[in-house]
Amino acid sequence: MTKDEKFIDYEKPSNDRPYYLVIDGKTIYVSEEHYRLYKQPLWAEHKRKEREKKCQVSNGRGGVKRCTDDCSACPFAKSGNISMDKMYDDYQYEFADTSQNIIDNLVKEELYQKMWIAINELGELDQEIVTLFMNGFSERSIAEKVNLSQKAVNKRKNKAFDDLRIKLKDYR
Repeated sequence: MTKDEKFIDYEKPSNDRPYYLVIDGKTIYVSEEHYRLYKQPLWAEHKRKEREKKCQVSNGRGGVKRCTDDCSACPFAKSGNISMDKMYDDYQYEFADTSQNIIDNLVKEELYQKMWIAINELGELDQEIVTLFMNGFSERSIAEKVNLSQKAVNKRKNKAFDDLRIKLKDYR
């Protein structure tokens, strides 16, 4: 060390080193950057271990939360997995059926096909009005796009929807 260099005592806090780490029983003051570099792997490991917990329990408000207790001693777990029967018995908590009914999907698909066939049978201007309306455009913005008044768009839209209702009455 030369005469011009100053000795930095990392065991004393300073304005440029507001954070500290305890390493081998010694408190060392460091900058925020060094603090984060040292702590990031520790935080990542802690989060990874937290995510490994498989148990989910009621949060008391109708939802579920990750259990923070030891899974091996958890009353909700069956060999590390949650027991849906236990949740229902204790909390009347039911899991939603996420499987979709195949028949309902087929009916919807057929309805969409018939609907588009019926829309394509409309006049060109009515097709455009209906399509724009289905895509969320307001009557005013549709009127600007097709160069009609809003009232004319409203009348044509209502007439087109009446025609579609008649053509698709079997699918109601």
